Amino acid sequence: MKYLIAIIFVVVFGLQPAVGQEAFVVNTGFTPPVSTYFRAVMEEAFRRLEIPLVFQEMSAERSLELVSRGIDDAECCRIPEAIRADYPDLISVPVSFYAATFSAFSKDPTMAINTWQDLKPYNVGVVTGWKILVDQVALAEPAGYTRVDTPEALFKMLALGRIDIATLGTRSGLMTIKKLGLDGIHVLEPPLTEKKLYMQIPQRHANLVPRITSVLQGMETDGTLAQLRSVLVGNIEK
Repeated sequence: MKYLIAIIFVVVFGLQPAVGQEAFVVNTGFTPPVSTYFRAVMEEAFRRLEIPLVFQEMSAERSLELVSRGIDDAECCRIPEAIRADYPDLISVPVSFYAATFSAFSKDPTMAINTWQDLKPYNVGVVTGWKILVDQVALAEPAGYTRVDTPEALFKMLALGRIDIATLGTRSGLMTIKKLGLDGIHVLEPPLTEKKLYMQIPQRHANLVPRITSVLQGMETDGTLAQLRSVLVGNIEK
């Protein structure tokens, strides 16, 4: 009898992982509407992969750290060259489905900011974890350099006149201004830079990279990514 119970235990509980597969946790340090677009892409990609997905938004630095430390499973999405020195263990999935523009925002729409060096005379704010902005603003050696934890804190400081310029992803910045109901803050043209972003996978999930790559390529080919991108743009223009 005890052998029969043992066999039943092995069969029943041995099948559990196949029946209830553990969710794959993907983080993002972006905010709406970009994070909303990333969520839609990831949900469709992992539906096609038949892998349960948990997608979560958090601060930009924590988003990367939790993946690098092995707590979460992937990060969406980053500029590889901006994070490689700090996170050499992460692998880029070689399909970019979003090119981010990064801009300066000011209460003075006539301010001429065409390059990173044009930031030098001003008090400039960045969000911790937005690596390209943190690094490039620091290299510009502005008159003042303030790092905060969230886009909301960044634009509140700008609205109060505690900084002259806020730097952030263009779409995330515009949505944050709208969310906070702030008037008199302008995105300066042209953007400071535009970079392609890539999903980041830790070495322990390297075997998934070819599968995720194939699925994302299929979504590009069948028009799914273009359709989701159009929704992203529409959310900004409303």
